[in-house]
Amino acid sequence: MNNVLREAMLAHRDGARLISGFHQPGDEAVTTFTRLIAALIAAGVPADTATIAVDTVLAYVNGYAIEEQARKTGADGWPRERRDRAFHDGLELIIAGVRGTLSS
Repeated sequence: MNNVLREAMLAHRDGARLISGFHQPGDEAVTTFTRLIAALIAAGVPADTATIAVDTVLAYVNGYAIEEQARKTGADGWPRERRDRAFHDGLELIIAGVRGTLSS
């Protein structure tokens, strides 16, 4: 889901900035947010931590896409493969932190 969201933002000029400007998310966004939290809770993540984790991941995706759109990319900047790898590595760090909240 996060890669799909990032791709949607990157597909439109200033797409990430537009997303970050929404103050009233639509019903579909709220439903998706709630489902992600429920999935983490079902996996054993405490409810408060699950909410923070989903919010953190969404903020990371949005912030990363904003930075990608603000910086030079392509031939004169970071190649797409390198940006993708860096994005996924950052996401893995967040996921590792969430995993750390699970009781063994």
